[in-house]
Amino acid sequence: MVLEYRMLMAALHDFEDALAAQTITQPEVARARARHLGSLGAEPAHAALGALVTPLAWFATVGDTEADLVADVAALWTRGLALYDALGRFRLSLQAVLDQPGAPDPAAIAELNAAGNALRLLAPQVQSLLADLDKIRTRVASHDHLPPHPRQEDRPIEDWNASDLLLARRTDALVRALLSRAGTPRTEAFALGACAAYGAQASGSMYLGQVVGGPRRAHRIRDRVGRNAIGAWIAGARPDVPTFAALADLLEGAMPAGIDVEAATLLSEALAEVLPGGIPPVPLDAGTGFTRMIAHLRALAVIRTPAPPAPLSDALAATLFGDPAAPFTPTLEDQSALTQSGGTPGVAGSGGGVQILSAGDDGPTHQEEPDSTEVKCGAFWEALGLSLLFVLGGWFACVVRWAGGDRCPLWDDAGANWAAAFDNGVYVGGEVDTDWGSQMLTAGDAAALAQRPEVIQLAGDLFTAQSSLWEGFERAAEFLALHGVIYPDGFLARQRYRQFTAIPRTEQGLWPRQAYDGPRFDLYPDTEVEEPAGLAPFVPGTTPSAILSGIGGGGQLSAPAISVPLWADAVAAIDPVVNLDLDADRGWRHECWQTGGSITDQPVDAQILGYDDV
Repeated sequence: MVLEYRMLMAALHDFEDALAAQTITQPEVARARARHLGSLGAEPAHAALGALVTPLAWFATVGDTEADLVADVAALWTRGLALYDALGRFRLSLQAVLDQPGAPDPAAIAELNAAGNALRLLAPQVQSLLADLDKIRTRVASHDHLPPHPRQEDRPIEDWNASDLLLARRTDALVRALLSRAGTPRTEAFALGACAAYGAQASGSMYLGQVVGGPRRAHRIRDRVGRNAIGAWIAGARPDVPTFAALADLLEGAMPAGIDVEAATLLSEALAEVLPGGIPPVPLDAGTGFTRMIAHLRALAVIRTPAPPAPLSDALAATLFGDPAAPFTPTLEDQSALTQSGGTPGVAGSGGGVQILSAGDDGPTHQEEPDSTEVKCGAFWEALGLSLLFVLGGWFACVVRWAGGDRCPLWDDAGANWAAAFDNGVYVGGEVDTDWGSQMLTAGDAAALAQRPEVIQLAGDLFTAQSSLWEGFERAAEFLALHGVIYPDGFLARQRYRQFTAIPRTEQGLWPRQAYDGPRFDLYPDTEVEEPAGLAPFVPGTTPSAILSGIGGGGQLSAPAISVPLWADAVAAIDPVVNLDLDADRGWRHECWQTGGSITDQPVDAQILGYDDV
């Protein structure tokens, strides 16, 4: 679908502003502008829907796999958040009891019992969660959510899906058809949104192609990572752009029963006008696309790293770390959190235990391979989930013994059992028993437990476990971002994402690069130039703001500089001239085209299509 939600919404805002500022001398065109600006103001949801017509088409066709994947990730994420919250509640309730030695408050004891019971009930889900996580990780790394482009597969136009057709055939004609057929404020707003998106796709795809090294069809994974990185950049630079949840609310608030019939009918009729019968082979189902798109927005809103754990209380921290000769040491030997970064645990500046996945990621030569992050993310979560079961199992099994003043061999041997359960970092211990039973603490039990060193140790272990769980969410988020499933919000400082927010220094005649579908999609492609070379107009160092402003290549490169003249010509009934290829995969302002032979020919036989040709 090339551009994503945030850039398209920013382009819609800027199109409206540019349209309002336009100097218009023809009275009829001025009246049309006044009416259209009124429609945009009155029907913002329909304008947004029009701007999102390409994501809509994506999810109506080849985006079904992505929709299912992201929904499953969000469901798994929600389960993980429930565990994280339950662990945090239990940790803080235990801490509250320990901070009241001698006579714990009855309410604090009741909260500890309730929190412990809630966590106990969640514990049996940990191992199934780990199994589901492993399946999700495999699905993500397969990249099935990013299907190959039909042009790159040399498929005839009769076999293309509606999503790719909207970007590569009769693009100008479709916008004109939408504008001419619109007759109500809602349909006008929808058509105007599509007009705004036309310029955004033409300019944005060119920018994206330059930072990626080639077009979407040839670099499908890298293109997606770059597209999302630009979206993350837009989120930081444009506070007027709605969040995923706010955008879903806007659309659903105006269309609670599904896509508006007027808008869907307008799109269907416009497509029938500009494309011959049988193309696309499967008609665009806008209703399905709308439903999946809303679900995708909702899922993206869910997949967020939670707030870090609340800190240890001053009293507990003093107990754990007050003796420099005997500082707190976690019960279980760490299998991942402190070792995967390559640093030395406890040594300042070495990265041990404080960096995730991309530790030391300050340039292309320091980037960790995507395949490596998949393996490490899986190992981290397995160790984390099972260590949590070991720690909690010791608590629930030993609490009665501790309250009676006895030692508990299970807890005493936890470290040895943990080490035995791993062989060179791979878990070999089998299923972990989570049938712990329920133990409600009395005031006397709580007072006795507060004096036990094992319980103080547990409090420290729980903080370590929750901190590691938080780090696990960070690791999972970057893994998903690296494979194009979510946006790299919060990760833009890292080279693997930062590289997409400034045009690289590339000599003219060295773009675009031929297709690359290997494991190092995080690096600028080193394949040969796809001849003939295309025009890459954005100057080095230009940020994504150029897509909207044109800065870094002249104002003619901006999205409004393309969309507003198209609107003016359509309203004034000026004859059309050109359909721009909205994938920009042969360079700046390249017209819609077809190959005379194979896409792999050198040079590619790029045949420009006539305005009415498909």
